[in-house]
Amino acid sequence: MDIAIRREITALRAIGFNSCFFVTDDSCSAGSPFIHCYVPGLLCVDVYSWGREVSGVGNDGRDWDVDEMEAAQLVMPFIQTREGFRRAYRLARLCVQLPRMWRLN
Repeated sequence: MDIAIRREITALRAIGFNSCFFVTDDSCSAGSPFIHCYVPGLLCVDVYSWGREVSGVGNDGRDWDVDEMEAAQLVMPFIQTREGFRRAYRLARLCVQLPRMWRLN
């Protein structure tokens, strides 16, 4: 398990911490607050927080629904290799860079 964690940290450093961070405890490092890597082999996209930011509500804790947040998590498993991580990470970045306004016409 430690080897897998080291591989993910190395992959994050190789990518340059563009939009992802690795959390081993309650501390956070700089990066997008919408992509997390808590468990080896899984990337998590926080769709709930992303939606609150896009809609203008903000993520300051008011009207925060933990159950809804957990239900809205997008968990992406990946093969624990450098290439597997990069593919999952690119897909996660695409998810958080979706258009902020949808045209209906």
